[in-house]
Amino acid sequence: MSIETENIENLSIEDIETTLKQLQKRERLLKKILLEKLIKELDLTEDDLKDFEKAREEAWKEEKKKLRL
Repeated sequence: MSIETENIENLSIEDIETTLKQLQKRERLLKKILLEKLIKELDLTEDDLKDFEKAREEAWKEEKKKLRL
């Protein structure tokens, strides 16, 4: 996927939104692939993943407090 920046003044909001949605979709896919590879490479168990998720939730909870969200 490439993004052309020539003639940017001719881009419509719809074109920009479509491109952003495509990029977000690709980003989610790449994150999923990376996570699956890491799980395999690190030989993580289901318990490891649960512990990781718990730690992630706690870290996010603290970050939300800092950001006042």
